[in-house]
This record gives sequence, C-alpha cells and structure tokens, in this order.
Amino acid sequence: MAELEPGLAQGIVERLMPIIHHNVNVIDGRGVIIGSGNRRRIGTVHEGSFVAIHQRRTVEFDEDAAARLHGVEAGVNMPLCAAGGIIGVIGITGFPEQVRPLADLTLLTAEMMVEKSQLMRAPSGHARFCEILATQMIEGRPLTAEQTDWARRLRIDPARPRVAAVVRITSDRADLDEIARDMQTARAALAEADPDGLIAVVSLDEMAVLLPVNGSPATQPSGTGAFRQRIGRLARHLRHCLPASLTIGIGVGQTFEGPDAPGRSYRSARATLRIAAARDCPGPVHFYEDHKVPVLLSGLDGTWQAGELRSLMDRLAARDRHGELRRTLSVWLAHDRRPTETAAALGVHRNTLLYRLARIGDITGLDLDRLDACFLLYAALQGGSA
Repeated sequence: MAELEPGLAQGIVERLMPIIHHNVNVIDGRGVIIGSGNRRRIGTVHEGSFVAIHQRRTVEFDEDAAARLHGVEAGVNMPLCAAGGIIGVIGITGFPEQVRPLADLTLLTAEMMVEKSQLMRAPSGHARFCEILATQMIEGRPLTAEQTDWARRLRIDPARPRVAAVVRITSDRADLDEIARDMQTARAALAEADPDGLIAVVSLDEMAVLLPVNGSPATQPSGTGAFRQRIGRLARHLRHCLPASLTIGIGVGQTFEGPDAPGRSYRSARATLRIAAARDCPGPVHFYEDHKVPVLLSGLDGTWQAGELRSLMDRLAARDRHGELRRTLSVWLAHDRRPTETAAALGVHRNTLLYRLARIGDITGLDLDRLDACFLLYAALQGGSA
C-alpha cells in the first residue's frame, strides 16, 4: 500500500491553506501529524485520526470532544485514500459548522496530489517528468514553482551544474515504427548507463542528456579525464544495446554557470557534433574542448565576417589545385609555426616549406610573420572545415 511522505504532506498543506484559509493537518497511517500549517504540531500524535482510519469515515470534533483526546483540536478529519486503501487522514482546524463546507474540496485536492505523486514516482511518470524538465532546461525556459517542487520531491536538483550530451542515432531504416523503437531502446540504455542524467528526445534521431557534475565549471570542465571516461562508458553501453547497423554520434558540450547554463551547454554540444561530422572526425564521441575554436567560429555562419574568412580560403584554393599549400598551412599552424617540426611532419626539406609559406603569403596578401595574420588564416581554416 502507498504511504504518505512528509514532503508530500507538507506540500498538500501549503497548497490548500491559501485556498481555504484554515489550518490543515496531514496525518499518516500511524496517527502522527507529518504536515501542518502549525509546525509545532508536526511529529505529534493525533488520537482523533484513529477513529477516522478504523471506522473509515469523516469525524468531527467540537472543542469539548477535542479536549478529551490527545493532540486534537476542533475540526473535521477525513480518511485519505489511495490505491484502494486508507493511507492517512487530512484534517481542517476550526469549528465544524464553519469548516464542514470545505471538506469535499480539501479531500479531493489532497487525493489528487497523492495520485499525481504516485504517478510521478512510477517509472513511466518519473521518466516523463524528467523529460519535461530536461526539455525546458535546454530550451532556457524557467521552471514553474510546481515543477521545482516536484523535482525536489523526486530528489532532483535543477540548479546542480550539468553538462549536455547530444546523442544522434542514424540508420537507413525507412519504417517510422522501427526508428521509434530504436530511439526507445537508446533512451533506456542511456538511463541505465547514467541514472542521474535527465533525458529529452529532441527529434526522430536525436536525444539530449543533461549529466550532473560535481563542483563548479571552473574546477570540473567537461573535457577532464574522469568525465571523458564517464562518457566513454555511456557510449560503449549504448553501442552494446543497439543494432550494429545504427550509427552513433555523441557531442559533449561545455559546462556553464548562470542563467540558461543547460541551454548553452546543449547548444555547444550540438555545434560540436555538427562540426565533427562535417570534418569526418573518427570515433563516436566528440568533446567541445577538442573543437573549441571551430565551435566558437560557427556562430559566424551566414554573416559577412564568415564571408571574409571564406574569401581567404577561396583565394588560396584557386591557386592551390592539389591542396598542397592548404595542407602545408594547416600542418604549420598545428605545429605552432615551428619550421623544423613542420618540415618533418610534411616530409619535405625546410627550404621547400619556406617556399610554400612565401607562396601562401603572396596569394593571400598577408605577412605570415605577424601573429594577427596567422590567427586570421587559422580562423579561415577552421571556418572552412566547419
């Protein structure tokens, strides 16, 4: 049989008292007050509740009758039922003739809240609430007071720092029912691999998972070794649970603080996954920390600034039919502009490298001895590969 919990009991009290303007007591099946507008009564025994429970009926006590019982004040007390049984009593303090008209409303509200709590605690109800919570968090919409209260009762802290991971499942299936089943399997696997994650299905092939982290973003960035191992375990479990014909891609965002932190983490995760796919990066998992510059530059997509950067690469490509100069530029920048290491990586003589760099400078009109010119070329390369 269901049992009343103190958090739910006090929630019922706080919901009803502003409506009926009388003190409300919620009493558990043992006759102990576990929720009340009079906090001094919480934890005390209410002898009158035994009558309501054992006789399965509403009982009223005037001041004389209440004085003869321990822990009882004048009022109306009603059995509180759930799942076919009595789980406690809800009482309204006041003269019976005054509070009697409020009894039906009070009992109906309390039983609806108990029923909702049971539905939310059931596996399907809990998962649905977590999905609503995750969806609102990644969309940057504030939670309502009721949602925050339910999250607290389910031991979920919406304010806890979380890192977003975007999971994309792709296949050549055409049957929507099969696709939906694959997504359900993936969702169950994610919940099993990391039970503390909040999961939201974003589209037919994409889910978002908000994974809690300990500490602040400054001390627990999403690219740390421990977190990478955690994501690796999640990816392996997902791979194990899904058919081999499905392709899995996971983008892991940055940890943020402040307003809309989960939403910003989600957007950084989506951008990371998109850029990793555009670059044909190997492996299923891609971290924002490993693609930070192209992710940040992706915010320029469609702007005149992106056009300026693209024009640099277009100019170079027009004079670089086989891509030799662009590859040289990329390797040179990857080796921090050190000529000896770059020449070795390219397998060419140092003089050949210097000739190619001079050609790049002539074509682009940039002085490669200047840091700002090198940064411009680096940004152009990143944008061009995104």
